[in-house]
Amino acid sequence: MWLSLSGCMPPDNFHVPRWKIMYKDVFDAARNTMGKPNPMVAALLYSFCPAAAHWYVRNVQPEEVFDVVWQALEDYATGKSMVECLEEYCLAALIPDVKRYIEQVTLFRSRHTSVGTAPELTMLFKGDRSGQSVYGLQNQLNNLGGSWKSVLSYVRVWAFLMRDWKTEMKLPPGNNVIRDFKKFTVSLSVPGVHSSSRVHFPVWGWDVTIGKVRSIYLGLLVSGQRQDALRFALVYNSDLVSDKGWPGQRPYLYSLDRETGTADHINLSIEYSDVLGMVVKMYEAARVGPNFPLAILRDRNICLSCGYKKVCYGEKGDLLMSAVVDQLLRESKREHDFLTGYRRNEGFEAGNEQV
Repeated sequence: MWLSLSGCMPPDNFHVPRWKIMYKDVFDAARNTMGKPNPMVAALLYSFCPAAAHWYVRNVQPEEVFDVVWQALEDYATGKSMVECLEEYCLAALIPDVKRYIEQVTLFRSRHTSVGTAPELTMLFKGDRSGQSVYGLQNQLNNLGGSWKSVLSYVRVWAFLMRDWKTEMKLPPGNNVIRDFKKFTVSLSVPGVHSSSRVHFPVWGWDVTIGKVRSIYLGLLVSGQRQDALRFALVYNSDLVSDKGWPGQRPYLYSLDRETGTADHINLSIEYSDVLGMVVKMYEAARVGPNFPLAILRDRNICLSCGYKKVCYGEKGDLLMSAVVDQLLRESKREHDFLTGYRRNEGFEAGNEQV
């Protein structure tokens, strides 16, 4: 395998573009808790970029984040076929190109098993990377990200990644095994956060039944096989939102790489308790500031998948606005107390502040 948790880089012929960091699950949780900012959601956003957490705790509504891989999972979970879904998006004209692409990748994979996972992403793959039937379909393409490339990302989930993930996770095989793919809703909690501040969080996974034994396999989407410690620790510590809770043992938790189809069991380089112990501190840091726009300092492409992009850049801007930088770094105590309702005292309990 060309990429390991030790941080080895892919070979030169690997054709995946910049790792695409997408946290639709986090931004959906932010949208669902607007009006009463949640400490755990604030911490997740702070881990993504302190500027995002800054806006969240000041009750700025994030835009909905579109993720074509997430959309593919939503459609897959309905039980419909990929062809049926493409037809519902009025993209039936693309089906011949889609089928040809799947055939090309299937053949290429069979001939290049030594390359490792997703050999079709390497420069060795000379198949059709551009659709021939997209002309005049821009409005329909917008349903799946707006381009032929995004359509292929959607198709790869159906045709290859679902199978790749299941193989990597070693889901039990056999005709007597029931494997039900679904979106679970889990309840996040951490020590020191008031119980009323538990937050619901969406997680994809498989409900596997063998005879009378049920097991849950959860998967969090990642890029570059990078497991973000806080999101993984929170989900690992979560409870199932139901009257009965998790069936039997706690679920198995994996990372699901959105490009390569690899799946790795949770493997953090920090103790879970230490990660969870940072939540309240990050929440407080977001409220008090200063909050640095670390995403743009690392890689501006991260901002493309942020629900607060327009807040930072303006409606159509491609430059972080100076007024935004000024507020993030130089907001006065009076301003942040007013905007966040922050009152720190000895009886403070995150999620149960005085306002």
